[in-house]
Amino acid sequence: MLRTLHLRLGLAIGLLWVVLALTGMVLAVDAVSDARLRPPPPPPGMTVAELAAGLERHGTLAEVSVDAGGTILARFSEPRRRVVVDPTTFAVTPAPAPSEIVRLATEIHRTLAAGDGGRIVLALATLLGLIGVVGGLGAAMRPEHATTLAGRLHRGLGLGLVVPFVFLATTGLGLAVAAFRPLDVHGIAAPFPESLAGGRRLPFGEVAALKAVLVADLEDLVLPRRDDPEDTYRLTTVGAFAHVDPVTGLPATLHDRPRAHRLVAALAGLHGGRIAAPLAAGLGLAAALVPVAAFSGLALILAARRARRRFAGGRAAESSDTIVLVGSEGGTTRVFADRLVAILERHGHAVHVAAMNDVAGAYPRARCLLILTATHGDGVAPGSADRFLARLPDLAAVPPFAVVGFGERGARRFCGYAEDVDAALAARGAARRLPLRRIHRRSEADFAAWTDAVLALLGHDDARRDAGAGGLARPTPLRPLERRVLSGPAMGSRWSVVLHAPEASDLDPLAAAIAARIEDLEAAFSRFRPDGEVPRLDAVPLGQRVPVSADLARILAIGLDVGRRSGGAFDLGLAAEVAARGFGAGWASVIEPRARRVPAHEAIELDLAGRTLVKRAALHLDLAGIGKGYAADALSRLVAAAGFPSHLVSLDGELVAGAARPDGRPWSIGLEAPATGLRTTLGRIDLVDRAIATSGDYRRFGADGGHTLDPVTGAPVVGGPASVTTLAAGCAEADAWATALMVRGAAGLAAARAAGVEAIFVERPPVAAPVVPSPAKSPEPWAERGWREAHP
Repeated sequence: MLRTLHLRLGLAIGLLWVVLALTGMVLAVDAVSDARLRPPPPPPGMTVAELAAGLERHGTLAEVSVDAGGTILARFSEPRRRVVVDPTTFAVTPAPAPSEIVRLATEIHRTLAAGDGGRIVLALATLLGLIGVVGGLGAAMRPEHATTLAGRLHRGLGLGLVVPFVFLATTGLGLAVAAFRPLDVHGIAAPFPESLAGGRRLPFGEVAALKAVLVADLEDLVLPRRDDPEDTYRLTTVGAFAHVDPVTGLPATLHDRPRAHRLVAALAGLHGGRIAAPLAAGLGLAAALVPVAAFSGLALILAARRARRRFAGGRAAESSDTIVLVGSEGGTTRVFADRLVAILERHGHAVHVAAMNDVAGAYPRARCLLILTATHGDGVAPGSADRFLARLPDLAAVPPFAVVGFGERGARRFCGYAEDVDAALAARGAARRLPLRRIHRRSEADFAAWTDAVLALLGHDDARRDAGAGGLARPTPLRPLERRVLSGPAMGSRWSVVLHAPEASDLDPLAAAIAARIEDLEAAFSRFRPDGEVPRLDAVPLGQRVPVSADLARILAIGLDVGRRSGGAFDLGLAAEVAARGFGAGWASVIEPRARRVPAHEAIELDLAGRTLVKRAALHLDLAGIGKGYAADALSRLVAAAGFPSHLVSLDGELVAGAARPDGRPWSIGLEAPATGLRTTLGRIDLVDRAIATSGDYRRFGADGGHTLDPVTGAPVVGGPASVTTLAAGCAEADAWATALMVRGAAGLAAARAAGVEAIFVERPPVAAPVVPSPAKSPEPWAERGWREAHP
């Protein structure tokens, strides 16, 4: 609601505020220029009588005034001129002529050059602008809106402009009220006296009324004309109007001014920045940013409207076997959808892609419905999906479906709208082909994992490769189901798979497929094999684009993404440093560290869709910090494709949990205590459709420290936590982040929160940790025993 209010008010009054900002910027520049040329202020205690007497030598003085910035101006009738006064020396300089640009900008800024009617319009626009600020703040507090460059720019500018906007709006409204009620605010001038004393006029310096008024309180003084014996001093101060008898030097008539006048005078000085050059400069800068904020907001509105229109391209709905519906606001989700459509079309699918609001009445040939949708706030639909649920009942038959949601894990309902869509489709009786997948902050790794699951679901060769040659037949579930465990060697450690299958089921083909898959991954990732893909990349010349396998492209995409998001705390290019620390024994080639090393996320230019890369700087890859997590993901997909969605895959402590166990219970994972020589747990974590990885330095050591290296120094990390456990949709991402947060050390907790990573930090104990009861019975001791949790 607040977001809609902000949008509509922005459309209604945005142009007026741009006009006000541009004219205000001109006036601010003029105020800064004026302040730079302004003479010094009058000495404390200087009276108007002293000022007038000091100016007599320059000619026949007709008027003295003080502007909002404190500049003293004098007008002489003989010789005829207008000057700026330096009150410390009584020196005068010609007053600059008013600029026509400034005059026009002032008129437009105050009244739109339309008199009182324009003033009323601007006052209403100001009131609506203040209301729009409330709506904008409500939207800005939800960072999931800021997913595009325009969105981030608009949000950042909006938050930065709140204070100056409210300041200018409130002071401007005060001045508008003063303009409409000038007599109430500024007071009524004193009437001309009925009679004046006769005789010789007093010199300026002897006029008692002028001696009683400080220059600091003066607004205007018009001196009596020499040729008119009935004329008076017309004195205007911040507190009174007066006619002063030039013969007696005393006020002949006097009217006090309302107290509100001082307030309005202060508002005028504040609103225009005339009281201080830094204030004028700050307000001018704020005014210059308003058009940028307005145009970035307009870009968001246009993007949202484009998202609401029917998507161009793709097959007609009635002739397509796969339907892709997209809920997008700023276009980011559409980018993911386009990528998915391209992959599906490469696999021979006839794909129809459309906005969710454009759901058709029937999809006669559709075998699968794929929905990708963003979520705003606490479950609000994006622009191209805000009418989908209302139109869903018109769909004659819902094809088997899968839903993926994009959102912010810190929101009250993470991917809440995707949940609503998934539930509504299931309520129509449609078959859910995949569990709802929630993706945090447009994670490339999570989306790649979901895409792989979709391909496996649709039975394509690239996806079935995870299940071995030709794929595996999905067994028909039988009862009773028994807990079965498969295991084997992998990557210098062992893999294991826990699943539930009938006792008589032959799982040998699955075990063989897992072994073959491990062999494929080791051939691609291992540095122990001279013919491996990773060692071969060492010799690739810089600047040459080379093809890479699908596995290597995917693991690099995840690792490089984490490297960028972690600020270089995770780096795939540390092979030389790892070898130098004694952890590369047995590698197929010897690698010497370089004096200057470029991080992998800067050295590699990867084309994930085209499966090619270019090396922009010399580097040697070491995938040990992510390879086992990636392998665990691959085995999980393979097991699910073989017909066992409920499973737990483990590879050297990296774990991937599939669907809940047959009895509905989650998979319970023990969190290991950082105790050298012992195998104890600090507590347990329940997992369903999630992955978990742990990085620690209390078991594996080199010659001079633990195996986790700081990419900046190339030396082992010291002084950080004993271990970091991370949770993610994919184990490769969890594995990489666990390493990155270990490297961050004491700053890891803040880094995890900033990146939106779920993590548990275990402090380094002084002695071996004792066995702790399950946190399901006693969760409180976790904190007492050194747990620190990071939630995005």
